[in-house]
Amino acid sequence: MQQINLGSLNPNHIYMYNGRIGYITEQGGGTRYVRKTTDSGISWTQILINDDFIKIYFTDSLTGWKCSVFGMKKTTDGGLNWVTQTLPSGGIIQTNNITSFSNINKDTIWANGGYVMFPNSELRSILNRTTNGGNTWLFQIPDTGKINTLGYVFVNFVNKLNGWVTNPIGLIHTTSGGDTTWLSGLQQISSNIPINYKLSQNYPNPFNPITNIKYSVKRETSNVKLIIYDVQGKLIAELVNQKHMAGTYQVDFSGIGLSSGVYFYSLIADGALIETRKMILVK
Repeated sequence: MQQINLGSLNPNHIYMYNGRIGYITEQGGGTRYVRKTTDSGISWTQILINDDFIKIYFTDSLTGWKCSVFGMKKTTDGGLNWVTQTLPSGGIIQTNNITSFSNINKDTIWANGGYVMFPNSELRSILNRTTNGGNTWLFQIPDTGKINTLGYVFVNFVNKLNGWVTNPIGLIHTTSGGDTTWLSGLQQISSNIPINYKLSQNYPNPFNPITNIKYSVKRETSNVKLIIYDVQGKLIAELVNQKHMAGTYQVDFSGIGLSSGVYFYSLIADGALIETRKMILVK
C-alpha cells in the first residue's frame, strides 16, 4: 500500500523509531525536507524545510540527533526544533564533516569526521566522540599507520569498548574504546577583551605527543597565525590562519611524526610578529 507520493520530491531516506513514529527526508534533491509520522505512515507532517538528514537516530520519542551537510544537530522535542552542535575545528583540522554516527546511549556518541594535517603535509583521518549528549565534542587520530585523505565513512559501536569504522582503504576496529588521547582543535576559551596580545607557554612542556598552546587577541583582527618551526627555521605546521574576535584561544599541537628536539612557535597578528616561544618534544 502506497502511503505517500510527492513526485520528484519522494523521500530517499527513512527512519522509524518504533511502529508509529518515524521520519523521512528528501536528501540531496531540489527542496530538502524532513517529515514525521506518528500514525505508522498514514500521514506525514513536514517539520523541516531546506534541511535533511543522512542519518537520524532517537534514544527516546523526544531526544534525537541527525547529521547532514548542515552539520550535526540535536532535538529534545521530537524533531520540531533542532540545535546545531559544535564540532572540533581549527588548528590542525582541515575539515570535519559527519556523515555517520553511532549512539552507545543518550550520552555517548561516536561519529566519523574529516582529517587533520601533520607535518610534511601528511593527512590523517579523525573520529569524533561526545560523552555528554553532544554538548562537547572531542576528536582523536586513530593510530592506524595509514594516510587517508578521504576520511572515515561508517561508524558502528556495540558498547563503549567495541567498535568498527570503515574507510575507503579498509576497516579499523577497537576493543578498548579507542585512543586515550582526545583533542579539541582550536577553541575560544574566553571572550573577555585582553589588555594586550599574549602568547602563553605551551602545556605540558616537555611534551609527548600532544601539547596545547594558549594565546590572547586584544581586538578583532583580519588574520591571526600560529606557526611551528624547527631549529633550522623550517616551517613544521601552521596551526592557525584565520580571522579572530578579541578573546583568549587554545589550540592543540601533535608531535606525532616529528623527532625529539626543540621547536619554536610564533604568534602573528595582522602581519606583525607578537611573540615567539620554545617548546621541547621528548619521545
